[in-house]
Amino acid sequence: MDTVERELRARLRRIYVDGWQYWEEPANQAETQERQLEVLRQSVTQLLGHPATVQTTPRDINNYYDIECPLSPRLPPSRTEMSFEGRGPEEPAEYFQMLLSVVAPVVAGVWHRFSPPGIEPWHEMFDLLSQEWFATHPGHEPAARELVRVAEGLGLTVLGWDVTLKPADKDWPVARLMPEAPDLRHYLFEGYYDDWGGIAKPVRDP
Repeated sequence: MDTVERELRARLRRIYVDGWQYWEEPANQAETQERQLEVLRQSVTQLLGHPATVQTTPRDINNYYDIECPLSPRLPPSRTEMSFEGRGPEEPAEYFQMLLSVVAPVVAGVWHRFSPPGIEPWHEMFDLLSQEWFATHPGHEPAARELVRVAEGLGLTVLGWDVTLKPADKDWPVARLMPEAPDLRHYLFEGYYDDWGGIAKPVRDP
């Protein structure tokens, strides 16, 4: 277990087991996160060449911000608004998503690919620095690495699936809608279950 994972587990244990009210420390945490969110949103827009918007904010069961960016001008701002209209019969829909946790100073990036119209639906997900994704989208690699630099400049740690897909500690409470055996991602980005739950499986590089 590396230092990042060890510190994350200790922080999540304080929150979910010990009941630490993390939002009170520091007092300006909410303002800092909103500033980080806007810088990240602008950076995604500039680096990927398509408008990025904030689609989810922390409320109800959600403890994260969600920035989404369609990778084609013919797509709506959010994956949840997709339709088959305007897409060719062999054209998949692709999106980039960046998640900003409110329980820890961390972010994660995900590339999404959805099946084209007229076939059995499927949905693939790729990690921010996935070489498999870059093999078919070479222009996205420098953009992704610059996003890492921007996030780190904001004091954030960029997490990959080598950390977020690891199992949570067995004695942590399982919240509503969490899977029976949750991963760290389910606590870092609580409420983000539709994509990382059981239907869409993350694509790991060979």
